[in-house]
Amino acid sequence: MAKSKKREKTKYPGLDKHLFSKIKQEYHDIDYVNKLNDEEKKWLSQFMEEHLGANVNPKYHERKYNKDVFHQGLEERRKCFGPNNSRIRDIYSNHRVLGTLYDESSLPNDIYDPTDDIIDFLDEYDDYFDWED
Repeated sequence: MAKSKKREKTKYPGLDKHLFSKIKQEYHDIDYVNKLNDEEKKWLSQFMEEHLGANVNPKYHERKYNKDVFHQGLEERRKCFGPNNSRIRDIYSNHRVLGTLYDESSLPNDIYDPTDDIIDFLDEYDDYFDWED
């Protein structure tokens, strides 16, 4: 028997931000869900799975929501896939969710600055050749 997935067990998987990838979780900003009735939650969940999750599989939506997908046709589906593919390729977002993104303020203050060494070297070089000004 196949193992059932958490997404299949959840009543409204599109409303659970933890069922999306970490990059997509940043775009999952729905703080008013508790004010919606069941029909509105169902609609919003399906929309979020299609729009944010790029899940436009008609068989899944028929099984989960008893509805057809919102985004019909190739052009409508591209409206879901384009932003999703852009998020996947976004280097900044990938590094941010991996925790490998550093800003200047997080770097140590005592980083080696070669400026003084270069000036000293040029002064010695100048003295060695006894250049005239």
